[in-house]
Order: sequence, then C-alpha cells, then structure tokens
Amino acid sequence: MTDNIKSLRIEYKDFKVENDVAEDPYYLALQKPLKRKSVFLFANRKSVLKGFLRVSEWLQKFGYTVYTLPVVAKKIPGAVAVESKSDEYYNAVATSRYIIALDYLPPFFLARRGQYVFSAVDKRAKSLADRISISKTDVRTDFYIKTRIHPNGLTSKKLLLSLLFPILLKYFSAKKKTSSKKELLFIANLLHKDNSLEIFRRMAATYKNANITLLIDHIAVRKYEDELAALDDSITILTKQGKFIRSVEDGNRIEFLNKEFYFLENPDEVKSFVPKYVFDYERRRLFGNKHFDKAVNLMHNTFYWIETVKDACDEYVHVDGAGFANLGDDERASRSRIMCRFNKVYFTRRDRLDMAVEDYEGIKDKAQLLPY
Repeated sequence: MTDNIKSLRIEYKDFKVENDVAEDPYYLALQKPLKRKSVFLFANRKSVLKGFLRVSEWLQKFGYTVYTLPVVAKKIPGAVAVESKSDEYYNAVATSRYIIALDYLPPFFLARRGQYVFSAVDKRAKSLADRISISKTDVRTDFYIKTRIHPNGLTSKKLLLSLLFPILLKYFSAKKKTSSKKELLFIANLLHKDNSLEIFRRMAATYKNANITLLIDHIAVRKYEDELAALDDSITILTKQGKFIRSVEDGNRIEFLNKEFYFLENPDEVKSFVPKYVFDYERRRLFGNKHFDKAVNLMHNTFYWIETVKDACDEYVHVDGAGFANLGDDERASRSRIMCRFNKVYFTRRDRLDMAVEDYEGIKDKAQLLPY
C-alpha cells in the first residue's frame, strides 16, 4: 500500500478532509467471522412464506438463530428481532452465513465470501422501481426458492436441508442458470451527459445476441423514468445507490481522490493507494458474483467507475463525450492519461480525439472515433 499520493495541487499527507468521515457500522461488522448457524431473513409483513415458518422451527431445533426485523419477527416464533440500521442489524446481516430474501435486498448489502443468498421474491415488475429492485436482488442471489416465478427453485424441505447441510446444494437444481450469450455492461452518465442514453441505445442495438445490463446512478432514475421504462424488458437495469463500504482511513483517501483524481501525477497509483477490498466490496454490492465479457463506460471517467468495474469484465472500453477545450493543459493531459487505463477509448468528435492525442501521445493507439 502507498501511504502518500501526489496530485498537481496537493499531496495526500497535506490534505484536510472538509467533513469528518464517519465510521461505517456495516464495514466493522464485515470484519467479524461468519456464524455457521445463523440466518438473516429479509422480508416484510406480507412476504413471509408459510413454508418458511416450518423451516425456521426446524432450524431452531438444530441450534440455528434466525434474525429479522421486528415487524417480521412477530410472525416467526423464536426469531430474534433487530432494529433496522442498528449495530445489531448490521452485525446480523454481515455475520449470518445464510441470507434469505423474501423481499428486495437492500442497496448496502453485499454477499461476502462464504455467505449463501437464497431468494424468493415472488413479484413481477409493475413499475420501473420494481424492475430495478428485482434486478438488484436477482444479481446478488445464489439460489432460488420455489415460487410462481421460479417453479424449479428449492422447496421448503430442500431449503431446510440446504441450510443444515450446504454440501447438498451442488445436487439441487436451484442455482441460477448461466447463459451462453455474451454478457455486456453499459455504465451511463445520465446525471451529466444527456446524450449518453442515446449513445447506449445505438450501441446496444448492434448487439443482437447478448445479455445487456445498464448501470446508472440511482438519482438519475426519476429524471429519465419514461425513457428507462421504455427500454426492452430483456435489458437489465441496475442502479448505483449508497456509498463505499470502507474504514475511516480509507474513507479519507476516497475523499482525496474525489477532489484530486483528475490532477494526479500518476493515476495508476490509485490501485496501491486505496485497498483492493474497497472496490471488491463495491463490485459485490452492485453485481454480486456476475462477470461481464465487455463493459462500456459512457462518459464516466472517475476513479470510482474505473476501479470498480475493470476487474468485473474481460474488456473495458470508454466513450468520451466531454469537451477538453474548457480544461487547463495539465488537467487535459491527466484525463488523457486516465483514459489509457481502458482497453479502448472512443470519441464522439474528431476534434476531441485530436486534442487528447496532442495532450498525451500515449493514448494514440487506443483512441478511435465512435462508429455508432
């Protein structure tokens, strides 16, 4: 790890954080070991399956602890109630070996190594919000529980056996099916680049035989609700919601990069400045264990999107629609160096491509004019 990093304006050792970075209770909980006989149930008062009541009864007979929210615990004899967003809540979520989602998984949740996530979200999307929430739960799910939507999922009996003897999961057929199609990820900067959604449509239309995922900032959903809702149902829509799960020190480092990334003397130092776990946690929070054949970054060239996505795909390309004309010489050169971290860089205009090459010749072999 690098303890110090320099931008053209300041060194990290001299950087003062404007607002103190608070300790993250979920991060602290993730540092604790998993409890083998512990189950956390995400549900609401309407979503508790009758079959799970029997499962919970038998689990408790075998010494298991079932955690859930107070409103749900009232319906499950013997369950331990934990208040939402309390330290006890984050500890239960982070250390339970088994996660059962009868309702949507919350945005902060990531499946740590060794955890098993079972989903029985028995809903069809009635709105764009439903569509996104279902996708965000599905991408972090390992196994399905039998419902109308997943008729081949685990029955209550098989779920119980799986929780008692997880080795049996390899013999059950409830694991999410993999596809032979290519997996493509598009990250669209809808907050700042109005044309990124149109570029996504044009590029996505050229991939006829691929599974396409669109990832956007959650706060952009309302602004583009109609356009997003009109996208083909085959397109998976995910949103980035919430903040990094990190220690206080690493939170300070992230604050530094938020302000100084475009002025770094050497952008490659980011990977040794911020611990690898930070981006690993973020990938698991956004994508679960999903891996993509190709990721296309539509005008999001911040350190967050570069470092979070690059290890989740085999090929990472960038489409740049930002103008360089209003930037200073040093910042333009730094941005060109940053874009060299992608496998390929497409420009929407010839003059911007020429400007980037002029500022930093090293980008020349990767820079192309967007053909779409």
